[in-house]
Amino acid sequence: MDAETKALRDHFAGQAMAGILTTPIDGEVDPKVLASMAYEYADAMLAERSKADEQAYQDRLKRGKLNAKNEQVRQKAAAEAAKREGESLTGGKKDGRNQVR
Repeated sequence: MDAETKALRDHFAGQAMAGILTTPIDGEVDPKVLASMAYEYADAMLAERSKADEQAYQDRLKRGKLNAKNEQVRQKAAAEAAKREGESLTGGKKDGRNQVR
């Protein structure tokens, strides 16, 4: 776990601990148990965050692939249009080549 993730885990655990401490508890509770609970919540938050990050990455990747494919189709259509335009300017192909002068 890198330093940034550790810091985020501590932050989440602190927020969870604050929430846990606002809940009325009958009797005395061991702080170690509360700390353990807070880190369980923090770990759950990190796991969900990781899944969301992975899904967002996959979505961006999918959009990127689609955008690349759309760009290829657009370029092909533009090349075909330019080819047709060149043929119309020269009256068609001669010897398999456009005769643009």
